[in-house]
Parts: sequence; structure tokens; C-alpha cells
Amino acid sequence: VGKWWEVYKEKQQRARKETTKCLEPIEEGKYDWILETFAEKLVKERAPPSPTTFLMATSNGAFLHSDHAPPAPPPVPTTAMLPPWLATSNGGRPPSPSVTLSLSSSTIPAPAPAPAPAPPAVSWLQQERVAHNIETNPLTLGCLSSCHGAVPTCGVEQAMMSELVTCCRELEEGHRAISAHKKEAAWRLKRVELQLESEKTSRRREKMEEIEAKIKALREEQNASMERIEAEYREQLAGLRRDAEAKEQKLADQW
Repeated sequence: VGKWWEVYKEKQQRARKETTKCLEPIEEGKYDWILETFAEKLVKERAPPSPTTFLMATSNGAFLHSDHAPPAPPPVPTTAMLPPWLATSNGGRPPSPSVTLSLSSSTIPAPAPAPAPAPPAVSWLQQERVAHNIETNPLTLGCLSSCHGAVPTCGVEQAMMSELVTCCRELEEGHRAISAHKKEAAWRLKRVELQLESEKTSRRREKMEEIEAKIKALREEQNASMERIEAEYREQLAGLRRDAEAKEQKLADQW
């Protein structure tokens, strides 16, 4: 148990150092007056008008639950009532989480008797996940890392995981739609290319048939003209022969 306690303490210190490293570059005291006025407005807005159940973080990292409490006077804006990310701007460090599941403060030196090994492993996984989220996206998850000791982040992590799953699903659907659109576009392009090719072949065939018809008509016209010329030539030749025979007959009669 002592060995486990030392290892768990080292894990907590390492996670605390990582969270403080992410929060160190912020200059303290530069915008304190803005934070104070904002804190006053936030506390005034969050003042419950009727007795309801609410959860408030204290300075030692525990939670105060109040069910059906009587109406209290307007609260004074102090560091105990401020959110952890506003309380750290005044020079304070974020409240450390409880050492074990049965302890309410980190000041008790003795661990709980016979702790179960599963809950610390879960808390270590949560701390490592929060540290990884801080490293990857410090702007949006910086408040979650500082509020890890005061506000449970299971709901936030579940919401983020569900949003991530929906985004991945939408991205996958978009990829599928794009691939289907590409396939349809390729099929349509191939169909248009085949149609153009068939139109080209049909036009070429029509042109060839038209040219062949013209050539055939010209040949027929040429043959007809040749036959006409030959007939005229034969007639002229027959007339010349008849004239020559008539002249020979006249000369023979004269002799």
C-alpha cells in the first residue's frame, strides 16, 4: 500500500506540473481588474433566486452540496466562490484533486485502508487524457485542465467524444458521397466519350457514302457523255463516207 501510495503521489505531482506548465505563460496581474469585475458579475448572475441544488468548489479541492438550502444574502466575490480559472489569475494555483476516492482533502497524510486498484488507474487515465488534450489544444481545453480538481469532466469528455464521432461519421459520409460522385462522373464521361466516338464514326460513314454517291453520279454522267460523243462521231463518220461515195460515183460517171 505504501508503494502504491508513493507511485500515485508521483503521478499526481507529474500531472500537476504539466497543468501548471500550460498555465505559466499567462501574465498575472495584468488584467486583474477585468477579471474581478467579471467575477463579480458572474457571482451575481449565478446567485440562485430560489432554494435549489447546486455544486460549489472550495479551496481545498472538495465539493459542497446543498439541497433545499434557505435563501442566503448576496454572496461576496471571493476566490473560494470564483471559478478555478479565475482564481488562478490572482496568484493562486488550481485546487488539487482528492488523493483517494474516500478522502475530501489532500492534506490528510494516511491513505484509505485497502483501496481498490481500479479507481486510481481510471484517475490516472483521466489525468493523462487531460494532459494530452492540453498539449494538443490548449486554447479550448485549458479551462478543463485547470478545473479538473473542482468540476468532473466526464460529461464534457463524453460530449466531446460524441461530437468527434459525429464529425468522423459526417466526414466518412462526405468521402463516400465524393467517391460515388466521382464514379458517376467517370461513368458519364465514358458514356459521353463513347457517344461522341459513335457520332464521329456515323458522320464519317455518312460522308464516305455521300462522296461515293457523288463519284458514282460523276462516273455515270461521264459514261453518258462519252456514249453521246461516240454516237455523234459515228453519225459524222457515216455522213462523210456517204459524201465520199457520192463523189466517187459522180467521177466514175463523168469518165
